[in-house]
Order: sequence, then structure tokens, then C-alpha cells
Amino acid sequence: MQKPYSRTVTDLGNGCAGVSIPKGLLEQFDVDQGDEVAIDHDSDEGTFIVRLD
Repeated sequence: MQKPYSRTVTDLGNGCAGVSIPKGLLEQFDVDQGDEVAIDHDSDEGTFIVRLD
């Protein structure tokens, strides 16, 4: 089983925060700079899912 990735939330300013994505994952899923990702969340479940549509 693969170890989960851990990232620190960074303050990007102007009320925005960011989290980096490991380069290996970007390459594995063929994600390039400028690509859009969808973020699903379920407050009741406490889940946060990034999808590549």
C-alpha cells in the first residue's frame, strides 16, 4: 500500500491558500501547469477530493 502524501497549506495572499501536488503524481496523471482540477468536498464526511476532469 502506498503511503499517503502529506502537504502543508500555504498562504498565497488575498484570501487564498494553496497546497502543492507532488511532481510524480502530476506526471503519472499527465497534469500540466494551467490544467484545471475539480475539488469535491463533503463537510459531513470530512472528505476533500481532487478530480481530474
